[in-house]
Amino acid sequence: MLLWTCFLHFSLLSSFVLASTERRVFQSQPEASTVLQRSRRANEFFIEEILQGNLERECYEERCDYEEAREYFEDIPKTDAFWAVYYDGDQCKPNPCLNGARCTDSIGGYNCECKELYNGVNCEKDVSECHPEGPLSCDHFCRPSFSSYHCHCADGYKIQPDGKTCEPEVQYPCGRAPAHESSERNQTIMRSSSGHYCLHGRCPWQVSLLDSTGHEFCSGVILGERSILTAAACVSRAKSFTVELAGQTTDLGSLGKQPQGGRRPGQRPHIIEGPGQILSVSHKSIHKGYQADQPEHDLAFLQLQKSIKFSPTVFQICLPEKDFSENVLMRSGREGVLAGREPAETESSPHILSYVHLEECQTSYNLSIHLTNKMFCMLGRDSRRSRGRGGCGALPGSPVVTVEKDTVFLTGLLISPEMQNCTPVHAFTKLSRYLPWLQRHLAHPEE
Repeated sequence: MLLWTCFLHFSLLSSFVLASTERRVFQSQPEASTVLQRSRRANEFFIEEILQGNLERECYEERCDYEEAREYFEDIPKTDAFWAVYYDGDQCKPNPCLNGARCTDSIGGYNCECKELYNGVNCEKDVSECHPEGPLSCDHFCRPSFSSYHCHCADGYKIQPDGKTCEPEVQYPCGRAPAHESSERNQTIMRSSSGHYCLHGRCPWQVSLLDSTGHEFCSGVILGERSILTAAACVSRAKSFTVELAGQTTDLGSLGKQPQGGRRPGQRPHIIEGPGQILSVSHKSIHKGYQADQPEHDLAFLQLQKSIKFSPTVFQICLPEKDFSENVLMRSGREGVLAGREPAETESSPHILSYVHLEECQTSYNLSIHLTNKMFCMLGRDSRRSRGRGGCGALPGSPVVTVEKDTVFLTGLLISPEMQNCTPVHAFTKLSRYLPWLQRHLAHPEE
């Protein structure tokens, strides 16, 4: 009872104290104004229009617009330089320009002021270096120099005033059918791809090696009026043979019709118009490094007794320079054309192949031969077309070519298929590594 009496007295006393205390929830206006107080600008009213603006106050303490920045700088170029960085950051940090170029920031980007001998968005291109493609590339060959580069042409062509274009200066230049002797239709298809030069698998630069019975056992390619290049494996195993050049068309005809009764395997096609020339060989030179049944140095140079009569359907192929061949014509993924029919076929067409890196050839495909840096391989665009046989279906010495700016260049000869597994890839001798040997024999064919 005593405890309850004490609690009651304490509660009454507390209620009295609270009731007598003044409680304020809201502050007065003067007191509230001091909480978020901000100092006033120094330049007030018309004085602000007279005095120069303060950049830190105008654009860093607050967000300014272009006009406020211009009022501070009172100079448009300085304002533009400030605004480019202020608006979206400095695109020149870190400096994206290369080779010592000066970077200037702009809204949404930057500009590089290149030093002499360099160009490109980031000044990454050396103008003295050759361009493998694009509007600055040469039609044929390119040689870099100190301050620029110079284009030059294959034999039979002349450089034009633009310094890049190569036009024929002889009637039958290498690697190109004469324009004035071709029909409008042929001009259209011949300019599009080297494959369209090759009617029914026979190309103008291609030859056939025939044994004493008239059987075609190897292929080759025309390098000059009396010069033929073929595989050493072909020449070393044949005691006597002749060279046949392609005619205008074969018995397949322009409509692709088969001859009545077909043709036996190995039998030569009948020439309907423009009969092929059959020529004898006066001298043959097998590469000194070649060994029988080995793929290395599989090359032989033939000298004909009589000169070839060039025509729109029979002409020589162009030999490229080493750098041009390996860095332009044979870039990985680029297409080339392997000409020639397969031995047991009555109908054929050129095979479209793609160049493959040497390392990929060695590691990704089941090749029975070891590829050296004097060889290369190509993969069929449609491996089903070759029915998985790869190099096993074509004749030894068949040339593979690449078109560059309407000119056809020779890059390799097919290594004897007997040395290769029947895989979807073809192995070739890389002729860019034998150019001195070829040039020596072209200059002195009897050696």
